[in-house]
Amino acid sequence: MRASMASRLALASLSVAIAVVAGCGGASVRTCGVPSACGGGEACVLGRCAREGEPSPIRPDTRQIVLEPDSLAFVTSGEEIGRVRPPYVALGADVGDAARILLTFPAPTWSSDRVVRAYLVLDRVQAAEAGPGQVTLRAERVVEPLPQKGELRTTWASPPRSEPMPGADALVAPRGSAPIRIDVTPYAVALATKGATSWGLRVEARGTGYGVPIATGFGATGAPPRLEVYVQR
Repeated sequence: MRASMASRLALASLSVAIAVVAGCGGASVRTCGVPSACGGGEACVLGRCAREGEPSPIRPDTRQIVLEPDSLAFVTSGEEIGRVRPPYVALGADVGDAARILLTFPAPTWSSDRVVRAYLVLDRVQAAEAGPGQVTLRAERVVEPLPQKGELRTTWASPPRSEPMPGADALVAPRGSAPIRIDVTPYAVALATKGATSWGLRVEARGTGYGVPIATGFGATGAPPRLEVYVQR
């Protein structure tokens, strides 16, 4: 994470790790880092298991754009005070605190009709306790404004309202070297649509044990969540 970004992030107490600047639906897919992570007759394409021979949604002539969030919050279910700059949050855990991520992105430079595919990209933390079982991650589109002045005051008990997006579920292994990608194409299209309302993303998970540890960007454990968009040139 760049030093300039880290200096702009602030964390709130009450188990809310927050960074603010300026303010299930669909079928699950499996993520992968190497071909051996997929089943028989499948190939690893852009971090996702796809049937061999199936056309990739990303063509060689597309342009990749990566956006850092301009508002980012890590919210946990515990009530302890003083959790400052945690290196990760555990999504889908049933041991210890549960967690969610809330985030928004700045106005894009692409037009809505040129979006081919968009992913929310999350980095696992390798040294943290994880698993043992797989975790289903889900990204939903937030449908009400989030506070944009001062610290983002939100708690586990009062999440923003959100709605599911088709295909925005991903079944992932708790450990792995490859980034996790969740398909959030409808969000990227809405973000670029003139007159459309786009309040951000809400990310949660279900799993067992210690879940999957996701990097917050603090320290040297991995990059913070980011938006990866592929657009037609």
